[in-house]
Amino acid sequence: MALLAPGTLLVAEPFLKDPNFLRSVVLLCENGEEGAVGFVLTRQYKQSLSQLVPELTGKKWPLYYGGPVQTDSLHFIHQYPRLIPGSKEIKKGIWWGGDFSTVMDLLKEDALEPSRLRFFVGYAGWESDQLKEKISSVTKQPSRKGGKSIKSRI
Repeated sequence: MALLAPGTLLVAEPFLKDPNFLRSVVLLCENGEEGAVGFVLTRQYKQSLSQLVPELTGKKWPLYYGGPVQTDSLHFIHQYPRLIPGSKEIKKGIWWGGDFSTVMDLLKEDALEPSRLRFFVGYAGWESDQLKEKISSVTKQPSRKGGKSIKSRI
């Protein structure tokens, strides 16, 4: 099922009634036997990163709603594979996760740009085959187009 590979953009069906995915675009980061993980790219969170991470007070860094699963967790995608160890490439030029303490140090030093790093509260998650079933029922439309468009959304 190559169509649902990491890096795929899932565009919510226009009449989807689920408020978690209403008019959303989700970047799929992982899809395997354990299930699938992605992040809503199109919904800014009500708080900023500095409001959730006190040591970043004074830093104006946007935060995004990643999805309804584990909304007490913080995740990130980025374009800094050489600076952030432990990252996983999900699409050419787009990396997921990595060493969080390194990211915090780099943020404090103003060494990162918001256009190349995006933080998410929570994530979109599906159990094994659940995402495949959702797509089969036409609730989300997959798209493999546009590595540049993904990069522009970070």
